[in-house]
Amino acid sequence: MLWPALIVAPLLALADQSVAYALAPWLCGHQQAGLGHAVHTAFLVAIVITAVPAWAAARVLASHEKTSREGRPMLAVVASLVALLSIVIVVALWIPQWVLSPCFS
Repeated sequence: MLWPALIVAPLLALADQSVAYALAPWLCGHQQAGLGHAVHTAFLVAIVITAVPAWAAARVLASHEKTSREGRPMLAVVASLVALLSIVIVVALWIPQWVLSPCFS
């Protein structure tokens, strides 16, 4: 279950940016910042769900790497790092909504 962390997590981060940008006029018009927070939360949870199997695989393969050369520990680590980067991107996109009004620009 490494492929969702490698492929889906970055796509979810991009989708988060697209949905947040598309909702900006509506959020400003209705002064509803809560929906923007809900969107970021939903995408963050979805990325974490894709990341958990990759993190688990990386830990298991890393612990068995000393005894055998089976599995793909490098791919598991890369998948975990890609998912972590996607999480950081979503949080970085979310920070301005904590600080600024929806009508700031």
